[in-house]
Amino acid sequence: MTVAYFGGAFNPPHIGHLVIAERVREARGFERIDLLVSGQPPHADPKFTIDAKHRVAMAKLAVAGNAGLGVDDRETRRSGKSYTIETARELIKQGIKRPAFIVGGDMLADLPTWHEVGELLKIAEFIPVLRPGFGWDVIDTLRAAFGDKQAKAIMDNCVKCPLLQISSTEIRDRLRTGQSVRYLAPEAVIEYAQTHKLY
Repeated sequence: MTVAYFGGAFNPPHIGHLVIAERVREARGFERIDLLVSGQPPHADPKFTIDAKHRVAMAKLAVAGNAGLGVDDRETRRSGKSYTIETARELIKQGIKRPAFIVGGDMLADLPTWHEVGELLKIAEFIPVLRPGFGWDVIDTLRAAFGDKQAKAIMDNCVKCPLLQISSTEIRDRLRTGQSVRYLAPEAVIEYAQTHKLY
């Protein structure tokens, strides 16, 4: 089965995540997209990251009913920060020749700062997701870090997606203040977060 991995804290997972995953699956012909739930996200503030078991549970609820989406919790079972290079090496050992990772437009500009990114670019494929007409200026950042050829290779692999202006931060804030988050995340995710008083 061909699988691509969409990494993130998923704190909580929302409709925007699912739209990206489904669009990439369709555009690139993957049989499944797995939400790769990070254990200790290197770029996230620990103060705002809830226990991984809850994020995994919500991710599973978010993809329930769609055989084309799954959840991979391997990073939550490792100690220390969750580095993509470690996951890529692990996947290669399991027989995946060149793991594919989806990168949202907000994270693409940070790619040059990723742990062992030079080696990561050699062994893994990146699929950037950008909204048409937005975010393409990031290629200048990539050129400065990796050179023209590598930057072009990354951007040529881009999938255009009608990204929704939904953020996990907004959902957390609205839940804390008792505001509606209906239609921002799957109902099962919202119910889980409220039942367990996560935010």
